[in-house]
Amino acid sequence: MQTFTLNHLFTACFAAFFCCFLWHSTAVLAQNPDRFVVKDIKISGNEFTRPHVILREITIHKGDTFSRAALEVEIRQSEKFLINTHLFLNDSITDSIHLNEVYLYIKVKERFNVDFWHPQVNSTGRDINTWLHNPTLYRLTFGLPVVISNFTGQYDKLTLTAVFGWRETFGIDYKIPYINKAKTLGIENIFTYQQGHEVGDITKNNSLDYIRVDENFIYHKISWETDLIYRKKYQVTHTFSVGFDYYNVSDLISDSANPDYLGNGRNTIIVPRLVYKYIDDKRDYAFYAKNGFLVN
Repeated sequence: MQTFTLNHLFTACFAAFFCCFLWHSTAVLAQNPDRFVVKDIKISGNEFTRPHVILREITIHKGDTFSRAALEVEIRQSEKFLINTHLFLNDSITDSIHLNEVYLYIKVKERFNVDFWHPQVNSTGRDINTWLHNPTLYRLTFGLPVVISNFTGQYDKLTLTAVFGWRETFGIDYKIPYINKAKTLGIENIFTYQQGHEVGDITKNNSLDYIRVDENFIYHKISWETDLIYRKKYQVTHTFSVGFDYYNVSDLISDSANPDYLGNGRNTIIVPRLVYKYIDDKRDYAFYAKNGFLVN
C-alpha cells in the first residue's frame, strides 16, 4: 500500500498550477488576436548581397511582436531603408500570417554594382573664367573613376581613381560598414598619390605664375585618411576621421622661386587632419525626397 507523501502533494499542486497557467495563456492569446510574433524572414533576389546586410537594414527581426497596424508601418519603413542603401533597384516586403505567427518575404532586385559611367574633365584654374583667360589643354585633368558598390556583397564599396593630365592622381578608397558583431561600426581607408610637372608657385599682379619642368616631376602629394563610422540608429551616422597630407616640391621652388611656398625654405611638409562628421538623414527616399530632412 502506497503512502501519500509531501512529494506527491507538491507534484499535484505543481501540475494544477501549470494547467491553470496554460489555460490562462491560451485565453489571453485568444483575447488578443491582433498581436503577432515574427516567426521567420525569407529573402529572395539577392544574387550578390549577403542576407545579413538586408536583415541589418530593416526594422523587423525574428521574435519581434507587433500589432497588425504597427507591423504594416514597419514593413513600409523597412522598404524605404532598403531602397536608400542604393543596392537595389526595387524591393518589396510581404507577409503571411498563420494563427499569431508572421512570416515575412523580402524580394529585392539588385543594381549593377560597377559604376564607370562618370568620366571627369576638370580645369586647374580657380574657376572657368581663369582658364578661359589662358585656355591651354595642358592644364586640364581627365580620368575615369571606377566605383564598385557592394564589392564583396557586404554593402562595402571600392573606389579606384586614375586621373591624368596636368596633375596625375592615383587613389584607392575602401569602405566597409560592418566590422563588429552588432553591425554598428564601420571603417573606411583612403589613399591618394599625386604628381605633376608644373606648380603654380606664386601670385603676381593678381595672376598665378607657374614653374614647369618637363623632364621630371616637381610636385608630389601623398594623402591618407582613416574613418571610423558609428551608426547605431538607422538614419544617424557619426564619422571620426584622422589623416594627413604630405607635400614635397622640387628644390627649384623652395630654394629660388618661392622659399615661402611651404614656409622657411622647406620642400616637404606634413599637414595632419582630424575631422568629426554628423549626419541625420530623415528623408523618405534619398534619391528623390518628398518628405523629411537632412542634417549634415
